[in-house]
Amino acid sequence: MRILLMTMFSGILLLMMQITVFAGLDREEQAKVDALAETLHLNAEQKASVVKEREKSKQRLLSLEKEWQQLHDRLRQEVRSDTPNQAKVDKLAGSIGKIRGEIISLRTKSLIHLKSIL
Repeated sequence: MRILLMTMFSGILLLMMQITVFAGLDREEQAKVDALAETLHLNAEQKASVVKEREKSKQRLLSLEKEWQQLHDRLRQEVRSDTPNQAKVDKLAGSIGKIRGEIISLRTKSLIHLKSIL
């Protein structure tokens, strides 16, 4: 009886964690996670871990993409100016490249996380 109660409590706790974590994902993201979980036969704990990692990555990715867009706009303005400053263009291009590298690293870390829970 005690084992049954502990199992039910654990199941309810995991369900509550999933609901809390899922609240941060939109329907499209949630559908992707559901499809991934089904394909890889993830249990509830693994699925919750994937959702948590995706949410964390999503927030950082949005931040990086916004920063990348701002730098790209500044680069475009500099290049279109009557007298572009080559040093400024080089610095902006380097910053853009660094952000793209961070985006690739972030996506790679997400894949490594998924691999680690399998």
